[in-house]
Amino acid sequence: MSYGSSLADLKACYGCSGGNNSACASNTFNTSSEEIYISDCLKVYHLYNTTEAVCLKVVGWSDDDSNIVQRSCAPKTVGDTEVCEYLTKNNTYTQLYGINGTTTCNTCTSDYCNGSTSHLGSAFALFLSIFTIWHVIY
Repeated sequence: MSYGSSLADLKACYGCSGGNNSACASNTFNTSSEEIYISDCLKVYHLYNTTEAVCLKVVGWSDDDSNIVQRSCAPKTVGDTEVCEYLTKNNTYTQLYGINGTTTCNTCTSDYCNGSTSHLGSAFALFLSIFTIWHVIY
């Protein structure tokens, strides 16, 4: 799933890697923590010789079978393969972060969009707002 603006506009994403109790974890994500850094997408454009980058959030499991989350800026594709499809098929990249297998992988294309625990909450809030306005008008 991809959400957001033009890929060329992407400048930065949240970066971190950690387990269930870390500031990086989905249920405790905290941008004010020292564990969270800014992942500079300009480096991705340069290193991977690409004009297309995405913010990435990968959830998987570690050696002790506990959940681990990794967030960063990443190239949109690896070769001809979308990055999430590549990560699901090839553990080489994720093993660098201690992830032995990918449970979920999400990408988005607006700055810092990988800090959200779910895009569904935002979509629901938008729907609820529109519904409320419509109900008040009519």
